[in-house]
Amino acid sequence: MKVLKKEILVSHKELINKRLDIAMSTLLKELSRSKVQSLVKKGLITVNDKIVKTGYPLQPGDEIKIFGMLPKDKPLNVDIDILFEDKDLIVINKPAGIIVHPSKSGAGSLSVAELLKAKIQPSVGEKGREGVVHRLDKNTSGALILARTSLAYSSLVDQFFNRSIKKYYSCLVKGQLEPDEGVIDSPISRHKIHRKKMSLSLEKEGRRAITKYKVKSEYELSKDSFVSLVEVNILTGRTHQIRVHFQGLKHPVVGDETYGIRSFNDNFKKLFGLQRQFLHAEKVSFMHPRSQKPITVKAPLPEDLSGVVSKLKTFKT
Repeated sequence: MKVLKKEILVSHKELINKRLDIAMSTLLKELSRSKVQSLVKKGLITVNDKIVKTGYPLQPGDEIKIFGMLPKDKPLNVDIDILFEDKDLIVINKPAGIIVHPSKSGAGSLSVAELLKAKIQPSVGEKGREGVVHRLDKNTSGALILARTSLAYSSLVDQFFNRSIKKYYSCLVKGQLEPDEGVIDSPISRHKIHRKKMSLSLEKEGRRAITKYKVKSEYELSKDSFVSLVEVNILTGRTHQIRVHFQGLKHPVVGDETYGIRSFNDNFKKLFGLQRQFLHAEKVSFMHPRSQKPITVKAPLPEDLSGVVSKLKTFKT
């Protein structure tokens, strides 16, 4: 699935320190400066995967990504991998790099809610977040459920609240876990200083978070350096839960820019080409809102992550 229309790496001398809007309108003759400014403000042009201002001065090595550029009233022509679909709900294999829904202010990058808006009844869920009953982090891929009808929305929200929906993930973490199977039961709350981050907390300050894990494979990178492929089942759905819990164990998710170890991630990227956190929602099980029959949907590991696993299997220290 290709979401991006174009990627540009800033390397030409004439682009250095030039305003983003001027540089893009110069490089892309089909886009006027005002059109570029509009796309930047909507979060459809990013620099290093971040939303910046139109006057941002470009620097050597900056990576510019330009998303769908169709008129506002037309649906974006993006091929979403649909794993299951009927009149009540959709389960997709969300690609990494796309947020589930815009922020309440309306700002943000391309979102699943926007891409699938035409498939969801307008009155289902919150405005701007139609059909959304749960989320995955922007750089996490995998199985994501969306409700198409009010009946499905109400049922799925209740199932998530009652913790009856089972969610399984594949993740690669730094080091060797001991024991190789266990339960992490540690409260999570907003970080006291860095408000965009979460952290482990005291019970009275945070919300209970429960994560079950089981090591599937271990891979040696060098002497005393390992990574472990882990199956994770979360019993609660706290923000950044898996990432925070494994950081708390001193075994952060590989490639995690927020909670991981930068030097380790940089070295791993050079060796295996991993461009984001190795975290994928591989399976979800729930009761169908209308038939009340159990459904299990599996999301295949995307090529960027399966490629890393293949390289790990043949890696020689």
